[in-house]
Amino acid sequence: RLGVLFYIVKPFDPDTPVSSGEEAESPDFIQQAIPFFILLCLVEGIVGAVWRGKSVYRWNDLVCSYGLGLLQTVVSFFVKLIQVPLYVWIYENIRLVSFDRGDEQTKSVGEIWGLWLWTIFLVDFLYYWFHRCSHEFQGMWAAHSVHHSGETLNLSTALRQGAYQPVLGVPFALVCALLGIPPSMYCIHGSLNTLVQFWIHTELVWRLPFGLEYVLNSASHHRLHHHYPGNCNYGGFLIVFD
Repeated sequence: RLGVLFYIVKPFDPDTPVSSGEEAESPDFIQQAIPFFILLCLVEGIVGAVWRGKSVYRWNDLVCSYGLGLLQTVVSFFVKLIQVPLYVWIYENIRLVSFDRGDEQTKSVGEIWGLWLWTIFLVDFLYYWFHRCSHEFQGMWAAHSVHHSGETLNLSTALRQGAYQPVLGVPFALVCALLGIPPSMYCIHGSLNTLVQFWIHTELVWRLPFGLEYVLNSASHHRLHHHYPGNCNYGGFLIVFD
């Protein structure tokens, strides 16, 4: 589903659960998107070569980015073995806010959309602070600096991630549990927030039309973030927090 790379997912899609219980199985959007990662990197390489007359990729950079992405995927798997049960426990036992009325069938369309939009906002707000802290605190920068270590900015840069960043992100994720975001809903939006950042790592896409640049993160915003000193535009999906 190419749409997951652009947050084009609705709560009523057949494979998008809106259940608040931890038993709901969330689709693995990131695994679904892997073929598109490879395909779009290939397309970017071809378009860049034709348009600019030179490659937008360095082979050593490309191999390094894919290798680091794979390493972080392995680390994330083990981190989730702890994070998911902990998230569920916090949500079920000590959450501060509750959106669960007990029977999913009685929730109105407005309630479901409200929770969906609130989760989009909250997940991105917490990602903003996680990302900002990753730039401002040396221990977190040690992990995040890997992402900024490439010699060129291209789609593969989105896959170039520090191996232990998933560990550092756990406390930020658990805030969502405290604030009543159901486990399945968090899994969905955590994945979508990550995926929507893939396409903004390119020099071939210019500004978004219709004033969307005032609300959404974009390739032009993120190029400024990757330009020294990079102390701006920390959001994932939204640009409104800077």
